[in-house]
Amino acid sequence: MSRVRILAALLVVVIAGAAAVLLISPHQGGQAESIARQGETIARQAENIARPAQSPTLHASSFTAGYQRGWSLTSKTGPHGEHRYQLSSTGQPISRLGIPPRGTVGITIDESSTAIFANPQFASFSARALLPHIVGIPRGATALTRSTLPQRTLLGGTEAGEESYTYTYKGRQNVQVDVLAKLHARLVLVELDAEPTLTQQSQTGLEALTRHWTWR
Repeated sequence: MSRVRILAALLVVVIAGAAAVLLISPHQGGQAESIARQGETIARQAENIARPAQSPTLHASSFTAGYQRGWSLTSKTGPHGEHRYQLSSTGQPISRLGIPPRGTVGITIDESSTAIFANPQFASFSARALLPHIVGIPRGATALTRSTLPQRTLLGGTEAGEESYTYTYKGRQNVQVDVLAKLHARLVLVELDAEPTLTQQSQTGLEALTRHWTWR
């Protein structure tokens, strides 16, 4: 039985006990008040357990997104107005390549303008078509496998492209998942990196981020 159900059952018992005391012993008001206070305390505990904890929120110029409690967030602004946000499941720093240290899930979010393209034709490409021109893997990576071919997905209700890779980098296996969205003249790339053994934690972290994604 869940803690909420247990506390609710205890509350019913305490309230019933208070009513019985009032009926049987009208002169024992102090005891009844004590029992009533216990019931109020249990009710507050049940309410706190039932109320979901609010997730922290990342506020960017073109979107907001919730992420898991306990994860750390760092941000950096580039010379051309681009922004980078990095989430770490353990609080350990994520490298500039997006690769986290051992035992950590890292999510890197790059927010920029389509003006970064040297070829103006790229600005008319769909997010899925842009993936090969935006996403890359670290130089020196070996045993490269494309786990998921570029496919259409959604990010905050906006069309996006997604693909994934597995490879070995500096002697350690890494799973890289990229989701690229284009909204008007803005580009947002979400990249998840983690060891294969952290698959479940990785999926949970990425789903928490994308589930609460809202464009401005």
